[in-house]
Amino acid sequence: MGIIATGGLDEHLATVSTAIHERRRQLLRAESHQAAARIDLGDRVRLNHTIRPLYLHGATSTVVDWAGARAVVHLDHPITQNTLSAEAYGSRSSPARPAR
Repeated sequence: MGIIATGGLDEHLATVSTAIHERRRQLLRAESHQAAARIDLGDRVRLNHTIRPLYLHGATSTVVDWAGARAVVHLDHPITQNTLSAEAYGSRSSPARPAR
C-alpha cells in the first residue's frame, strides 16, 4: 500500500485498478456461490443490493425452487405499481415494506 501512496506505481494505476476490480468481482462471486450452496428450499431470505430491479432491495421472501444456480423466491409482500407509489409517498401501511 505504501508504494501506491508514495506514487511508486503511478504509471500502472489503471492496470492496478482493473486488477483490483476484477479480483473483487471474483471474491464476491465465490462468496455468492458459497452462500447459495447453503440455501435450501423453504429457507427465508432477504434480497440484497445486487438484485434487479432495484425496488426489490431488502424484500423478504421464501425460496421455492431453483433455476440453475439461481434461487426462485416467493415474496412475502408482492410489489406492484401501487405499492411502489405508496412507498414513494411514505405510506406506513405499504405492503412493500420488508418485515422487521
